[in-house]
Amino acid sequence: MKRLITVAGFVLVAACDSSLPTAPTARTPVQQPTGTPPGVVNTSEPGPVPIAGTTIWPGDSIDVMIEDSDPRCFPNWDSIGRCGQFDATVPADGTLVATLTASGPSRASWNPDVFIAASDGRWIYPDFGWPATRVSLPVERGLTYRVVVLSYGPFPDVLQLTVKVQ
Repeated sequence: MKRLITVAGFVLVAACDSSLPTAPTARTPVQQPTGTPPGVVNTSEPGPVPIAGTTIWPGDSIDVMIEDSDPRCFPNWDSIGRCGQFDATVPADGTLVATLTASGPSRASWNPDVFIAASDGRWIYPDFGWPATRVSLPVERGLTYRVVVLSYGPFPDVLQLTVKVQ
């Protein structure tokens, strides 16, 4: 029995010393417009893996269906989540605001998420919100930004995405 406890202790220590990826680090708070929940800008961790994005225009509100067959866009972080990506070209300088609304009961840490990624490597994700999650990022006229919707299921997961520039 003593040998089993010793072996279990070594296994636990080895597991805790693992260099496997965890949640993103090196977070920098971003200045948010009044009334917008705070988010976190990350430039040190890789953002979502770019996949073919569907065009979405600022001012659009669309239904998004995430399926189990959709790609995994955060393989080094949320590798079990599936995602859809949308490209928004902004018509004016301002703040791009993406709001993701879900129906049904909260799934706690498995609630769907929405992210905004810029071509310069910045990306932002929101603090927890239910049933609507809102995130925003300062943007420049004429540039295209990627809006990423991430779901952990159950699939298919039907969500509403609204994108606007303020």
